[in-house]
Amino acid sequence: MPWNLLRATPRRVLRDSLLLLVAGYRRWVSPRLGVRCAYRVTCSRYATHVLERAPPSTAVALTLNRLYHCSSTRYRVELEELPDFAPPGHPS
Repeated sequence: MPWNLLRATPRRVLRDSLLLLVAGYRRWVSPRLGVRCAYRVTCSRYATHVLERAPPSTAVALTLNRLYHCSSTRYRVELEELPDFAPPGHPS
């Protein structure tokens, strides 16, 4: 049994579950929708980046904000900087 499973905290389980959900979207849903994102860094890639670096509650809030402001009806490419968070377990 991997020792990582013994140290699974609720926050880590939630983060991993959300990452799995985003990965599933990127694998099965996104290819069927086609290219629709108005941003250079896609919303799913942005969500993955934020989930890996921020607490789950902050990551969900930032991702929902990004999705709210995303409008795939107009075509524009915005180069947006990804938020800079310290990786989990890394001192800030």
